[in-house]
Amino acid sequence: PSPLQNAVDTVVPIGKPCSAEEMANICAKFVNIRTATQATVDSVRAFLTDRQRDAKGHPVHAETVSKLQARMTSAQSELARATKVANDQEQRLAGEKMIAEARELTVALQDQVTTCTASAAPLIEQVGDEFLVAASVEILADTLRRHMREDDISEQDLFAQFSDGSETIDKERFVSFLEKLAILISRDEISFTEQRRQAIFKHLAHDGEVRVGDFREMFKRRFVCKSCISVTDIFEISKSRTT
Repeated sequence: PSPLQNAVDTVVPIGKPCSAEEMANICAKFVNIRTATQATVDSVRAFLTDRQRDAKGHPVHAETVSKLQARMTSAQSELARATKVANDQEQRLAGEKMIAEARELTVALQDQVTTCTASAAPLIEQVGDEFLVAASVEILADTLRRHMREDDISEQDLFAQFSDGSETIDKERFVSFLEKLAILISRDEISFTEQRRQAIFKHLAHDGEVRVGDFREMFKRRFVCKSCISVTDIFEISKSRTT
């Protein structure tokens, strides 16, 4: 069969039931055939144009060339129709692919939204209570650090004051002592409301009590390293080795 017939035959299966992969293969095959066919069409058109000039003054030859040009025009129309069918199908496949990718992105986005929502819950659903309580605990810890430094007492000594010598601090004792503490050490920044004092206790406590380990945890400071740096065995860089 001619290149044109190959191109037309290639697009015949389009529209019949088949998988997306099979349809993509058909379209890809047509693109290759169309390229070769178009090259042939261009070559024939140029040839007929030359023959048309040569046939001037020769009616019989001119009529033959005219018939060939009519066939050429018909062939171009068939190729154009086949190209349109293939192009429409390619666009449909591209659209289906975009929809599938959009669905995947939507699922991934929904997962991210779920994660972000869970992370932001303390600020959104709980009106920022957890964040504010944590900030209050940090203020309390900073204030007590200064107090321990000024009075030269340890965390254990301070815990003993809170617990009145007991191994644990219950809610009533903690809230009551914290209320008096601001006056005892003259620190207005820890004059928390009753509700906030209870929230601080809940933040520190485990199983309804604050133990010495829970109390000491409040004073721990955590830092985030924002850039990498090599660790050396001595301070003098020129003579050191990284570890």
